[in-house]
Amino acid sequence: MKDIVKLYEIVEKKTLQNLPVLNFEKQNKEEELLLHIKQGMFRTDDEAAAGMYGTDGKDVRYKSLKYRLKQKLLNHLYFVDLERIGVKPRWKNELSLWETLLKARVLMEEGYAKMGEKMLRKALQQAEEHAFTDIAYLVANFLIDYYIQEHNFPAYRQMQALIERLREQRNIEEEAKDAYRLAMATLGKSYFSRTRFMDEARGIAASLRSIWKQTGNYNVFELYYNLQVAIFRYKGEYEALSAFLKEVDAIQGEHILFSSRFDLWYHRTLEIEACLHTFQIEEGLNLAKRYAPLFPAASESWFDFHAVYVRLACFAGDYELAEKLIYASFNNEYRHQLPDETKRLWGLLAAYLAYITNDKRLCHLFDEEMYYRQLPPYDRHQLSFHIPLLILQIAYAVRMQNHEAVHERVAMLQKYTNQNLRANISPRTRLFFRALKIMLENDFKQKSSRNKGRYTQKQLSEWKGEPGEDYFGEWEIIPYQTLWESMTMDLVREPLGKRGRPKKAK
Repeated sequence: MKDIVKLYEIVEKKTLQNLPVLNFEKQNKEEELLLHIKQGMFRTDDEAAAGMYGTDGKDVRYKSLKYRLKQKLLNHLYFVDLERIGVKPRWKNELSLWETLLKARVLMEEGYAKMGEKMLRKALQQAEEHAFTDIAYLVANFLIDYYIQEHNFPAYRQMQALIERLREQRNIEEEAKDAYRLAMATLGKSYFSRTRFMDEARGIAASLRSIWKQTGNYNVFELYYNLQVAIFRYKGEYEALSAFLKEVDAIQGEHILFSSRFDLWYHRTLEIEACLHTFQIEEGLNLAKRYAPLFPAASESWFDFHAVYVRLACFAGDYELAEKLIYASFNNEYRHQLPDETKRLWGLLAAYLAYITNDKRLCHLFDEEMYYRQLPPYDRHQLSFHIPLLILQIAYAVRMQNHEAVHERVAMLQKYTNQNLRANISPRTRLFFRALKIMLENDFKQKSSRNKGRYTQKQLSEWKGEPGEDYFGEWEIIPYQTLWESMTMDLVREPLGKRGRPKKAK
């Protein structure tokens, strides 16, 4: 009861009279501006300033109003429902700790040190339980300063021993982070830097594994896990990735900490991605059906998982399931919060499915002009999006008998291949590019293209190996052999010759 009285004294005497949050029941200028923005009435600062004050966006009154609205919206972040937005368990626990730490510091500064000390002790216990070493170290330092002020020597000695232990853990983690950051930065720099550094990266991963085994430090394990996954994906070693993920599954059962820190959503997405790239399509679909209920619709992880799920359905030829999943994505109310890159990917998935099924009902989900007809400008930073887009546009142009457009897009693919993809291109993609070359060399003639491309299609159809060293594995949305079959159906048919035996010369 005393705690409630003390808290009420702070709230009553020391909080702001007008809380800096939005209140739509008592509407003021900030709420009015936000309402007009939501309704689409104001799209620019000049429009908003003209509507609110009859001036332009340089008006000091408008700038002040905009600033107040922004600050009130930021204040609402303190009251975000973490369950509703689908925050990962790690971030939920970490945010809860920062919230407790902030409240405890306010209480201690306002003279309610005992209550603040209790909250800090609780935060310290939770930080240690969830392996948040940095937060635990920070809280321990706050507590030791308090014990010194209170002349509590036994508590000081206890906390000093804890700080020394946490400092050792931090030093181990910082050294591991330095090595991990170097590896990830170098691997992501370029294909050639990745090739030269790969052996060293594998050595760093082995070192991180050894440190984790020796210390049991979860944060080091997390670094090792992320680096090892990156190496497998960069090298296209998806069979090894699948075995590694199973090993991690076995480890999870031995450590309680995994339930509160480990990103199980990302782990499950990797599992079905490994099945996709090793052509274990049936197994991948079964896993996807089992794991799908684990993902909250409000999370970005839901969209990442279902993007792989759609591709599995396409590889299985189950276009009805793929269409169902795509509609579920576009009907997800949280889709508008996705990054533009993710939205473009889903548009690409819908465009591919609309092409292969020839289902016009899907066309309202994407911009046909952009995905089918508009030649994208050369941009190496957009490589992973432009390559599958160009392949789709080539297939569409063949269907429309627009051979000039096909030549333009093949030339763009050739430019990307020569300048950015000299070595890091998968064998399957090389085979498909060879099929395109056969089509051009045979002047879009159906019979000759099919005959000369038969062996290439057979190689694609019977392919059971790994994709190889292919960072851009997301190119293949519809299996290349299916795409080639569809394209050859749209090629020009040669006129039939006269039937019967030729007449003998007299």
